[in-house]
This record gives sequence, structure tokens and C-alpha cells, in this order.
Amino acid sequence: MGAGEFARLPSCVKPLNYQLQLTPLLENFTFNGKVNILSQVVQPTAQIMMNCADINIQKATFCPKSGVSMEPSNIQYNQENETLTLSFSEEIQTGMGTLSMDYTGILNDKMRGFYRSKYKKDGEEKYAATTHFEPTNARRCLPCWDEPALRATFEVTLVVPAHLRALSNECCVEDHVDENDSTKKVYKFAKTPIMSTYLLAVVVGEFDYVEAKSSYNVLTRVYTPVGKASHGKHALDIAVKAIDFYADYFKTPYPLRKLDLIAIDDFPIGAMENWGLVTYREPALLIEENSSSLFMRQYIAIVVCHELAHQWFGNLVTLDWWTHLWLKEGFASFMEYLATDHCHPSYQVWSQFVNDDLIRALDLDSLENSHPIEVPVGHPDEVKEIFDIISYNKGASIIRMLNYWMGDTNFRTGLRNYLQKYAYKSTVTEDLWSELEKVNNDPVEKVMSTWTRQMGFPVLDVKEVNSSNGNSVTLEISQKKYRANALQDDDSDALWMVPITISTSSGGGKHQKYLLDSRTTQVTVNQVTPDGWIKLNPDFTGFYRVNYSKELLDRLLQSVKQLSTIDRLNIVNDVFAMASAGVSSFVDYFRALEAFENEMDYPVWRDICSKLTQLKYMIWNDEKASMMFEKFTGNLTKIIFDKLGWEQEKNENHLTSLLRVLALSYCNDQKITEKCTTMFLNHLNGSELLPPDLREVIYRKYLSAADVQAFRDILKLHENADSQEEENRIHSSLGSVKSEAAFNLVLDFVMSDKIRDHERPFLMRSLSSTHLYGREKCWEFVKTNWKFWNDKYAGSHLLGRLIQYTTENFATKEKSEDVKNFFEQNPAPGAERSLKQSIEKIDQKTLWWERNGAGIKKWLGEKFQ
Repeated sequence: MGAGEFARLPSCVKPLNYQLQLTPLLENFTFNGKVNILSQVVQPTAQIMMNCADINIQKATFCPKSGVSMEPSNIQYNQENETLTLSFSEEIQTGMGTLSMDYTGILNDKMRGFYRSKYKKDGEEKYAATTHFEPTNARRCLPCWDEPALRATFEVTLVVPAHLRALSNECCVEDHVDENDSTKKVYKFAKTPIMSTYLLAVVVGEFDYVEAKSSYNVLTRVYTPVGKASHGKHALDIAVKAIDFYADYFKTPYPLRKLDLIAIDDFPIGAMENWGLVTYREPALLIEENSSSLFMRQYIAIVVCHELAHQWFGNLVTLDWWTHLWLKEGFASFMEYLATDHCHPSYQVWSQFVNDDLIRALDLDSLENSHPIEVPVGHPDEVKEIFDIISYNKGASIIRMLNYWMGDTNFRTGLRNYLQKYAYKSTVTEDLWSELEKVNNDPVEKVMSTWTRQMGFPVLDVKEVNSSNGNSVTLEISQKKYRANALQDDDSDALWMVPITISTSSGGGKHQKYLLDSRTTQVTVNQVTPDGWIKLNPDFTGFYRVNYSKELLDRLLQSVKQLSTIDRLNIVNDVFAMASAGVSSFVDYFRALEAFENEMDYPVWRDICSKLTQLKYMIWNDEKASMMFEKFTGNLTKIIFDKLGWEQEKNENHLTSLLRVLALSYCNDQKITEKCTTMFLNHLNGSELLPPDLREVIYRKYLSAADVQAFRDILKLHENADSQEEENRIHSSLGSVKSEAAFNLVLDFVMSDKIRDHERPFLMRSLSSTHLYGREKCWEFVKTNWKFWNDKYAGSHLLGRLIQYTTENFATKEKSEDVKNFFEQNPAPGAERSLKQSIEKIDQKTLWWERNGAGIKKWLGEKFQ
């Protein structure tokens, strides 16, 4: 059976309980495994098919509960579909039985399945053994039914070197020296709740920890590298508060007796929600009190809250199949903001949701190579590709829209009912809609299915058909699919049921609500003065864009100071979107920015800077225009930085601190660069350390103004770095080098063993997105070294990231063809969707330049002549 003929596992045999023993052999990077699987034979069968990859079965037997043990007559592996078929000479009858297997496997270096992770202790290089199973890699640790709906309980035993510690999902109930080998220790863990294979986890290594108990008496620990226990205190504080918050919010207690969070040196993603043993990249969990930035403290809080939300959404109630991935990831991405806001209201995370989730989702979902939230998937390569912005960020955004439409009380009641009804079961999307609909009496499923089953989202064209007569106005609102490249050429029959809210200048903050369920409608808006503004989508809660008539938009821009931060952000973001689609021009966008001359709120400027960066890649097509555009963006942000200054004020607002960093990063003033150089050199010699919040941007400024020596100076910091957060700061800054000699040294550094495998693609992002030279050089570097990249990351989402980071910022037809031709000759299985999206983004910027290039050059020329 080939990949194109993928089918789910047969249902004739189902697992009930796994008794698993693993013995990692770190001296030769292999492991021995034994598993006894209590199974239910649902219908007579002469074959047992299960998932298995990179494992060699040494022995297998099936013993019916009342019968004689049977050995398979044949063991067949299907490497493409990652299955194992045990064939027996006679049929196994219905009833209970135990399938037992002895096997061996490899502690690989691919950060999937059961793998090895390198760390240093006292300057010596050592290895830990750890797991990462989601979505389909449990099969690389044990033969199993590796599908989310095929849940079972697990009893884990680990036999490890005596000086190491072992962890798994549940509490350790027994540990003792191995009777057969005094150099090893045996750890036995309690039986887990019924759960999916992808949630199983083990870690073997050396670590310290800090601990606390929640109000509900859940023992919570954060495990750290040896000697760094204090670095886990911030995450521990968040975890204890979050676990109590969720228990209260869902009215369902945390189901396990303990909760462990552990930092892993080599880890493929930010974090993974394994039930009771949550694994993290080190920078997503640990901070150093005197050298970690405010941004990283906030980031850790959000990631911890995301993973702990999964202990309910995903672990207690599991998706039936990966088509419904968004059910856990979208909800966790929404709940992380609720919990973080509860734990640290000073972070003002809801003010940042629009930047981090909603706009990112709108941007990706405007492409023709996006996908619906509910997308049919089969083969493991397809599953990996939907762990993306659509499942996470769009999922969170439509949940936020639903929460606003239903009201928080009804929404929360529906979630509680859903979790209680389906605890320890698997669900599909319709199960959730049903429970929400019961408490709201609104057509939840009918409305929301238009957002989950079809790709994209609408743009609402809005115009007045009757001007204000007394205290009301009639608007005509029509919808069509938004396309980032060609809104005028819409040929889609897509139709959404859109919860619309409208605010007005004289409405006193009250919103009028409507449900748009047709192509076009007319609505009467009350409380509107003749010269007052009307705004759709207040607080940017809806997952749609608005194309206002010129009159309505002009009134909004003239009154922009009266609007809330998020509404101002919404306006400027929609103006950019209309220019992207060809409804207006980017010169119109630049002129609209004049209304934000005195803007001092971080979320607004973060969006503006993000959009100016997108335009930068297009304007790189013309050297003179590019120089003027750099001056334009630098002037905009210098105004902000001059107002804020270098020093953080006592009790400064969190978002103000983030704005200072953002503004400084876009400033290109010579005096600022010189001051950054002085500050860096003082930091390097230890006379005055840089403030943690400013370190990365000052590293960038120093590198951009110097040559090879600057890189060598930065390298000294890297060699002495005591945390991955500091290493990541340095990696992110390296794209700022300008000279060819320095850039070549950086590329050598990328390929060295000083860079962890999971870090390389992100380092390439910095190198390819900062300067024109770097963009060209990185793509050629990827092509020249393709065998290395493909061998290293094939089968991992990191391959798609690498392709995305090193190609999507081009803006010419020639480069689009170059990328297409290269991958026609060098396929990248599992990264096809990322490749298509990258090519579409290249074509998008190419079209932008064709439409806008001449106008932008003329506008910049007039501004800086």
C-alpha cells in the first residue's frame, strides 16, 4: 500500500493497556524494549496490523485470555505507511488477549520518537534520552496503535544508568537497583489514565527541580539542568496559578496526581503537552532573573499556559482524528491568553492577541494555498503540515469571535458541559458545537461550520445608502472572499455567516450586533450624528476585513485618536489589506499612516512595522527606492524612540517597554548606532552590562556597523553564554552583518556543531531577512547544501520552515521560477504546502511591485528630494 493509498488501521483489534519497559543504552544510542499489550479482539482475524517505524521486532506472541500462546507465522513491515503486520496461521477469536513483543530501536538524533539530547555538565558533553511523539512518532518507540482515538492506559518501567533520573507521565511508585545489573536502576510508574499514544512521554537524564503545590494539591515541579533550579521559578509560579485557573474555569479538576514541566536541550518545537510530563525547549521554560527580557518572561507565561490548557483540551478530551487538530490547538491558543491574563494582568496579553494570532492568521488564510481549519489528512507527512497558523491562530481567532458572539457566560457553560460529557473520550468538531448550541439557542454549528469547513474569510464592503437622518443611518454591507492578490477578480461562491458588530462615535461604547447570512444586506445603525464615524468590527473580534467607502474611511482616519488601541490597529491593518488586494495603493497606505503620527501604543506600531518589513522585501527590487524607504521607516520610529528614551522608568507599563525595543530596532540614526556600539563594547568587557530588554537590538546595531571583528566579538559572547535565551539573541542578531567576509563566517558558524539542529532554520531566517545580500546568499547556500538540509530535516516540520524562511521574501518572477525549478528537481516530502505558500508569497510581492513600484518610487522621491 503506497502513501497515496493511505488507510487508517483496521478496527478488528483494539488496545486497552500497554505494559512498557524501556532500557536506553546511551553508550551506543540504542534502546531495548518490551511491551505487553492487553487487547480486545473485536472480530476474528488472522492478522494484527499496528504502527511501527525504525524498530526491529525480536520476538512476538499473542496469548488469548483463555487459550494457547500463538507466534506469528510472518512479520511484515511497511516502511512507507509505517505499519507492522503480524500474520498468524489460524484466526484469533474474539475476546481479550495479550500481545507481547521484544524489540530494539535507535536513540536517534532527529528529535522524534525516542531520541538523544546533548547537554553539558561541568564542561563535559553528555546525553539524555527523551521522547517527542506528536503527531505520529510513538511508533518509533514502541509498536502501537498510533492513532489519537485508539486510547489506552500505560504502565511504564524504565531501566536506566544508576546515576540518572527517570520521569514519565505518572508518579514513580517504585525504584530500586536492577537485580541483574547493579549499574542500573529500575523506575516503575503508576498506571496512566486512558489516553492517546502521542501523549506518552519519558525522560532520562540529570536535572534539578523546584516544586510547589497548587490550591487543589497538585504537586507541580519544574525540572531544569543541574545547577539551574532557580531558573524554573517563574514558570513554576505560572504553572501553579494556571492549573488552578483552569480547574475553576472548566469546573473540572486536573486529573493526575502530579504535573512536571521539564526543559529539554534538543527539542523540535516550543513545547509538548504530554499528560503530566510537559516537555519544553529551554528558552520556553527557563529564565535567569538578571538577564532575561520582559518579552521572554511573557513568552514563557503564554507557552506554559498553552500547554496546561491541553491537559483538558486534548488530553482529557481528545480529537478523534487529526482533521480535528484545531479542536485542541485552537482552544489552547485561545485559553493561553485567558490564563496568562489571570496570572499576569500587567502583560496586557489580550492587547497583543490581534498581532500574534488574528493578523497572522488573516495573512496566511488570504493565500490560495491556505487550507480549511478542518482539513482531511491521512499519511503522517500530511498530518505534520497542518500544525500551522491555520490550526492554531485561526482556530483561536474564530473561538474568540464565537466567545464574543455568545457571551462569556454561555460560552464557558458550554465548554464545561463539553468537557464533562466527553471526558476520557474522543470527539469531532460537531460535538463541541452541539454542547455550545444547547446553552445559547443560536445556530452555532450552522454559523461556525462556515468558518471551519471552507478556506479563507470574507471582506465586507460597506457604504452608506441613506445618510444620517436624525439619529440613524442605513448601511449596505456585502461580502465576498478576500484574496490578498486580486480582490477585484473574485470568482468564489464562498459564503460565510458573519457575526457583525458596529460601534459609532456617539454610541457610548455600546455595540450593535447583526448576523450577516447572505451576500448583501442593509442594516440601520442608530446613534449616528451627521459627521460622526461608524466602525465595523470593534475590538477586532471578527475574523474578516472591512473595505469602507472613501467617506466612511476618511471619517475614521480623521477621528482615529477617539478610537481604542485595537480599533486603531484594525483600521490601519485593513487599509494595508485593501492595498495588498489592489483596491487601493500602498501610497494610500503611507498617507494613512500620517493619521498615526503621534501614536504611542505598541500593538499599533507592531503591526505597522511588520507591514513595512513586508514592503521592504518588495522595494529591495530598486536600490535607490530601498535607501529612501529605509530612511522613511527610520524617521517614523525615531520619533517614538526619542519620546521614550533609553532608560526604563520605574513601574513602566509593560507595553511601553516593548515599544522601546521595537522602535530602537527600526531606527537607523547614526548617533544611535554609535551609542549602541559603545554600550556593546562596555558589555563585552564587563564594565557595564546591557539591559536584558535591549541586548538583542544592540547586538544587531553593533554588527551592522562593523566588520569581521564584530562577528568575532559576538562569538565570544556565544562561547560564554549560560542560557539558550542568550544564544538565541545572538543567533537572531547575526543577520545584521553586512560584509561578505563576515557573512561567510556566519554561514560556517551555522553549519558548525555549535548550533543545535533545531536552531539552524531560525538562524537562517535572520540571515535571509535582514539585508538584500543575505536573502540572495542564503538561498544559494541552501541549494548548494541541499543534501545536508534534506538529510537533517526530512520528515520534520523544520524542513518546511527552512524553505519558507529562505525563499518567501523574494519579489521577482525570476526567483519564483528558480524556486519552483529547484524543488521540481529536489522534492521535499512533508513540506509541499510550505513550498506552495512561499512561492505564492513571492508572486504576491512581485505583483505588488508591478502595481505599486512606480508610485512608491515617485512618492519617496518627492518626500526625500
